[in-house]
Amino acid sequence: MVKKLLLFLFEFGFLLKFQFIGEVSVSELFLLIIGFSLISDVQPFRHQLLRTISILYFFLFVIQLVASAFHTDNPFSNDLKGIAITVMSFLHVLFLYKNCRDDYRLLGYAFAGSAAYIMCDWLLGDKQLGNAVEQLIFFKFTLAPATGAMMMLWLLYANFSNAIKSIVYILLGALFVTLGTRSFGSFFFLPGAFSLLIANYKSLRDYRVVLPIMLIGGYSFYCLYTYLVLNGEITSGNTFQTLNLANPYNPVYLLISGRTEIFAQWVAFTQKPLWGWGSWADDPNMYFHRLMTIFKDVEGKVVLDNEDSLPNHSIIMGAGMTHGILALVTMFSIFVLIVKRSFQSLYARPHLVLPLLFVTVDFFWNMWFSPPSTFRYNIPMDMVLILLIFAETKKKEI
Repeated sequence: MVKKLLLFLFEFGFLLKFQFIGEVSVSELFLLIIGFSLISDVQPFRHQLLRTISILYFFLFVIQLVASAFHTDNPFSNDLKGIAITVMSFLHVLFLYKNCRDDYRLLGYAFAGSAAYIMCDWLLGDKQLGNAVEQLIFFKFTLAPATGAMMMLWLLYANFSNAIKSIVYILLGALFVTLGTRSFGSFFFLPGAFSLLIANYKSLRDYRVVLPIMLIGGYSFYCLYTYLVLNGEITSGNTFQTLNLANPYNPVYLLISGRTEIFAQWVAFTQKPLWGWGSWADDPNMYFHRLMTIFKDVEGKVVLDNEDSLPNHSIIMGAGMTHGILALVTMFSIFVLIVKRSFQSLYARPHLVLPLLFVTVDFFWNMWFSPPSTFRYNIPMDMVLILLIFAETKKKEI
């Protein structure tokens, strides 16, 4: 009971923040205080399950530190924020692993704490639900992610069959897409559908078989969504993006329209590929923000996301843009390692397939299409659950 409460309160503690080399939460201050003790206790570099990921984290830390020496136009205090994200993410992983290694289900309480944090963050903010736009924002960025996090507790502890859980996720996914949040809708619908197949047919668990099925299934889901939008069956959310596309059945066009930051980040990376621009570096003359409007093929005022800093809405591409090619390769290696561990765990017992697929989809999306802060908040929960299910599947000593 103590561990359950600790995990819940720890994730909830990210809500309480103050300024110290950027924004720091109570939970991160706690990690800093126990950091050396945590590393000494877990010994991640000697641990079979954690060794590779720990080495990659260490490489990323060193690369960021070295690259900062070449960022003469960017204050070191800015680079320190990027380095702090890496350190906090690593300590977050160790904390969750230490408290959940004996029972991976305990991570459900960490996800529940994250759900409470998301909801309270909205309740304590100056937010309104007075019009359709505000209601959609609340649904997409508060209610849907909080539901996803809270459902992990249900997935890990409920005694229902995998089939029932999968059907619940399919129905929730369909509901979310209809109500205007296609991303979170796909997070529920696709894992639910694939779980029904993979859990019941062992021949589908080989990654060489399941990967093409997931790609075909994902594209089929996208085509169905597009068809319903074009025919006026779905009108909520960012349907205007689909309606304005030259070829709406090509998801690349939607990606360019909806996630232009990643393309601007790539251009920024190509201009300084060796050591990058630095964390929170200034966008010179708002060049890359203007570039985003070209990708979107829109005219009008350039809107800045983070004051006048470079647009950064991809953890992987952001690593390359801020700290160069070595950081990009290292971050991509972390991504590949975790996804590989996920595919290697598809032979898990049926009741583990759905939570595994859900956090893998969430991990994939966040690594490619979420801001750097996600690397210290959401990503560690996904990574630790995947690693612990991998260990459970392979019967490793953890």
